[in-house]
Amino acid sequence: MDRERLARECLALEKAGCSVREFLHEFGCISPWGTWYRLQREELGRKLWEIQDGKGEKIMANITPEQREEAICIAMDGKSPLPYLKECGCVNPGVAWHNIKRFMEKDEPERFAQLMEASEHVTATKVMDKSAEPKIDLTIRSEELAEKTKKAKKDRKIRVEDLTLAEDRAAISAPVFCETLQVSAVRDEQIGEFYYDLKYRTMNWRAPDGTEVSLLPETWHQVAEKLPEVMKILGI
Repeated sequence: MDRERLARECLALEKAGCSVREFLHEFGCISPWGTWYRLQREELGRKLWEIQDGKGEKIMANITPEQREEAICIAMDGKSPLPYLKECGCVNPGVAWHNIKRFMEKDEPERFAQLMEASEHVTATKVMDKSAEPKIDLTIRSEELAEKTKKAKKDRKIRVEDLTLAEDRAAISAPVFCETLQVSAVRDEQIGEFYYDLKYRTMNWRAPDGTEVSLLPETWHQVAEKLPEVMKILGI
């Protein structure tokens, strides 16, 4: 892994309140603190007074080898391991699972490849299941057609903007391609940049100030669903 990407991943862990030193130690760094110090100075451009110790929360400390193995087996079966990791006491199960995959890629590359293959198989199966749904017979008899034509004339009050909105929603239901290239990131001038990490199957958000959050797609959906309720409770 190049130093720039390593620095970005360490920054994401730091922003999540996790232990950067623990991650670098498991990654194989002889001096986690020395490595983190140099990454902050050379890659992140921090001043001396901006240097952070990187201790954070030990995200893997409360996960036993047996629990780690169970989480991997759950993922191999095509299910999300996040609920299980949360039951094990993980404050941030998404980050913990992200780290488990990182360690697998380094220490168990063959098994990591099997995990990625299983994940791709589950995704492909879901697509096939949708395509296998029973088709609806849209055949309309002539007498029904005449009746429907009369009804359609009465229902032409649909606003143009509603139709445009429906088309927009349909257009963004799949990845965007530009000739032979696929768009992998989008940027909003006010809230920052979003991009999809195909390798780890996560969507990452980088705010304008450099803050970066990396979560699994299903976790982002949960956040989007719960956020209005959370803000309402907090009075925001």
